[in-house]
Amino acid sequence: MKNKIINYFFTFVFLSLVLFFVKDIYIRNNISEYEYFNEIPKSAGIYSWLPDFFPTDSRDITIFTDVESDSFYSDFILDEKSSKIFDDAFTMKASLYAIKYINKSNVINAWCKEGDSINDENRNSYNSLYLVAKLPGSKYHILLVKRGENTGELKEEEYRYCTSVDNLGNR
Repeated sequence: MKNKIINYFFTFVFLSLVLFFVKDIYIRNNISEYEYFNEIPKSAGIYSWLPDFFPTDSRDITIFTDVESDSFYSDFILDEKSSKIFDDAFTMKASLYAIKYINKSNVINAWCKEGDSINDENRNSYNSLYLVAKLPGSKYHILLVKRGENTGELKEEEYRYCTSVDNLGNR
């Protein structure tokens, strides 16, 4: 009886380790890194995830995508001039709920932005809601909140994640 328990224990430990490493490999395979925007291959499918407002002068780009969960986020850096231009393009602030959802401890500023795919084939096929966080050192984090054609669902997400003149009084 004692040997069976020991066998079960070691089998459990072994399977847990295998699962941990497989999951780690799977997650790493969903992350792509590029030094400059123009290094992103158009044939890699990443363009269908990038929003049309993604800055083409960004560098040190990390992109995470997962088709099964419809998840996308990207981290990148802009120079000082590009950072100012990028910041000025945003008009809708993110809510406190959105800042918590972004899950970064050093957010300087956060915005909501609707956008289509940067991919010419998919342009206007998605009306998506993104969160954009500015981090120290002109670093940015873009996160997909909702992708889809149902504007009613997008408006619900916008109400939850974004602060605008329309919904300020209802919070």
